[in-house]
Amino acid sequence: MFKGCTSLTAAPDLPALTLKESCYSLMFEECTSLTAPPDLPAETMETGCCEGMFKGCTSLTTAPVLKAPTLAKHCYKEMFSGCTSLDNVVCLATDISAEDATTDWLFGVASSGTFTKVKGMENWSLNNRSGIPADWTVQVPVEKYSYISGDGSTWTKSSVLSLFFRVENSEDDKETCRKFTGIRVDGRPVPTEHYTASPGSVKIELKPAFLETLSVGEHKLTAEFTDGTSDARFTVTAGTVSPESLPQTGDGSNVFVHLFAGLLAIAGLGLMMKKRS
Repeated sequence: MFKGCTSLTAAPDLPALTLKESCYSLMFEECTSLTAPPDLPAETMETGCCEGMFKGCTSLTTAPVLKAPTLAKHCYKEMFSGCTSLDNVVCLATDISAEDATTDWLFGVASSGTFTKVKGMENWSLNNRSGIPADWTVQVPVEKYSYISGDGSTWTKSSVLSLFFRVENSEDDKETCRKFTGIRVDGRPVPTEHYTASPGSVKIELKPAFLETLSVGEHKLTAEFTDGTSDARFTVTAGTVSPESLPQTGDGSNVFVHLFAGLLAIAGLGLMMKKRS
């Protein structure tokens, strides 16, 4: 799509959460002036979806955060090959076992840099252009923010109640609200009219009108801060109708029976009064 656009410095948004086969393949190849890559919120990969995506982007120093937990065949193959200035990669994958998922993905990058991986993820090969390059520092993300309430909650369709979450900063909770920048649900930004955020660590209220727009099933809430993020899960269930709220068989006919009987009684009373007079 942008292959060979040597004047492109900032990439457009790529909000897709599910990537199809080869959809971003070679998208920015040889965009030699690119310094601001797009966010890549996608968490579902298919074969070759990002193969060679930034190949030859010689000005790129920091890769977009790669959030997909499970990689697909060829999905990151040669993704940053030839990015000679690249020295910062964050990959949150926990399953990289797919065939050629990262083959040559960091071939020809900077001679030193920082690679951030998920805590406990030990399957990366070291000193390897198809894994973590030689002489790069390996680290795990610092988890500053965590949910102290709301994670794992459930909301039922047609409810008039909100969902509430509370996030704290383990290092300096007084700064939590000041550093708060917004939320995403399932990777998509949520407009401020659909939620409130108030001090007290950070208290987040998801409003019913917004929750009603979500599909039945599990969803991910991401609270975003200037120096990190934190994820929680919640579930939307189908609404149920109370039997008491449904009309019972015969209810309508009973109304008419009582009404008719009342009219007859009034008519009878009128005739009796007329005879007496």
